[in-house]
Amino acid sequence: MKQDTRTLLRTGTGILGTGLLSVVLLFTIGGGVSRLGPHTNGGWFLLMIAMGCLPTGF
Repeated sequence: MKQDTRTLLRTGTGILGTGLLSVVLLFTIGGGVSRLGPHTNGGWFLLMIAMGCLPTGF
């Protein structure tokens, strides 16, 4: 595998992992999510990270 391909895959995996971690933290320590959105300011921050990282990582 070429070095460029490895670098892209490693970076994408890191971004995807960051998004997945933020989703886990959102539901565990971020206060959870209701129909109207997260319950805390930290929850909103984690949601924004997840919404940015998950599509980019995939």
